[in-house]
Amino acid sequence: MSREELDSYAQFLAVREDYIARERVASEHADRVLIAGAAGALALSVTFIEKIAANPVAESRPILAVGWALLLASLGASLGSYVLRSRAYQRARDTLDNAVLGGELELSKIDLSTVRTRNRWLILLLHVRLWTLVFGVILVVLFAFMNLPVAQP
Repeated sequence: MSREELDSYAQFLAVREDYIARERVASEHADRVLIAGAAGALALSVTFIEKIAANPVAESRPILAVGWALLLASLGASLGSYVLRSRAYQRARDTLDNAVLGGELELSKIDLSTVRTRNRWLILLLHVRLWTLVFGVILVVLFAFMNLPVAQP
């Protein structure tokens, strides 16, 4: 490699590492928002029942139950996402280590198919986390509207 090619490659690596760092920060922020949203909606709905709607309308109870189930599913998918992401990084690192220890230094010849499969699962879990949160919140809000106290004239 010439000096110009090395400088160009070093610039490429610096920009690439910056994008990876930004992606990591964005991902961590999204994780916190999704977890806080689901946990917050659960806490608010429990407080609403305790303080405002101690005797909820019978027809609204199944709506609340499904809403809570969706919010709990969002929290569960978040936990699963953390575990799967951790294992995906560990598996990728192990795959690279084993390949290098076996004498393979060309990345294109290293089988990373299991890492790609885990990445597909992570993308699926992201959608599950997001949509269960959205629909869970919608149902909890619907429950709240169904149980708002009506002012007596």
